[in-house]
Amino acid sequence: MKNAKYVLMLALGALGAAGAVSSAPSKPAAKTTPKTTPKTALVVVGRVKAFTRPPRPRSVPYKDAIIALHLTGVKAQSGRISSQEIVVFAWGMRNNQWTPAASYRAGQVVRLQLAPWEKMERKYGNYNRFELEGKAVWDLDTYWGEAK
Repeated sequence: MKNAKYVLMLALGALGAAGAVSSAPSKPAAKTTPKTTPKTALVVVGRVKAFTRPPRPRSVPYKDAIIALHLTGVKAQSGRISSQEIVVFAWGMRNNQWTPAASYRAGQVVRLQLAPWEKMERKYGNYNRFELEGKAVWDLDTYWGEAK
């Protein structure tokens, strides 16, 4: 009978972390409180200096596109930012619909939540992206942004 109990325990996945069979019922994991607090989101306001436009919906074989914004006079409303002039990538077209960012104009002040592009590039880098032209923007810090 002991062998049957052993086989049943294996079948039910009663293996411990090291692969040893445990005959005692497992205890629920202890509740722990995270020792770190979540980071404050980086929210900024800035003036649009230059921008790219997404394609007209249904005029291209893809339905999502990312545009670029060149912002100046950037000030953090929450979080910290070290530069007053940045490049922001944002959705310009989603599911064959222009986003609010597609209607931004030069001189317009916008409020965006940002994340460093290097942290977001893996997620958004393969979408069709319309880049700003000119060497002036190449050295600027780059972010992913969403309207706030």
